[in-house]
Amino acid sequence: MDAQARLNLARQMTQEGRYEDALPEFEWFFAHALEENRALYRVRLSYCLSAWAEQAGKYAPARQALDAVRERGMTALLAGQDEFMLFHEIVAIDAALGEQDKTHALFARLMELTPDRARSLRNIALPAVIGARDFRLAEQMLPDPEQFVREQCDMLLRIYTHRRRRLPDPEHIAHII
Repeated sequence: MDAQARLNLARQMTQEGRYEDALPEFEWFFAHALEENRALYRVRLSYCLSAWAEQAGKYAPARQALDAVRERGMTALLAGQDEFMLFHEIVAIDAALGEQDKTHALFARLMELTPDRARSLRNIALPAVIGARDFRLAEQMLPDPEQFVREQCDMLLRIYTHRRRRLPDPEHIAHII
């Protein structure tokens, strides 16, 4: 069974009240879907976590499992591992559970421990920081305006270059037509 089918099955089982059967499918999808298809990144952080969080509100082991995923990610993040993806996962879990205050607390801790590293995560953290009305921290997250414009230009240039590489050769298109 492919990853998308497993997620669909988990969602169906949750709707049927078969929480114990659904939980291993959610756990598998979250842990392994990207091994099968990197394009499931956003599905994993949205549809999967939304359905899993819904189940967590009705079935305590699902909540415990989701909390454990968050805690493992937080421990790895604080130990210095692959910060962007881990932080994005934690933020998505917090959002699915309606606990953005935890994102705020984690980001504040990262700013204390490793401010430069934390600033690289600012775009993901900013909604939770503002939601917590921590405007002092939000102000610290703001980049130098000139540097920010340069970074955005560099990013747009990388995107443009990447997309140009993916476009077919005009002669190839003319040949097909």
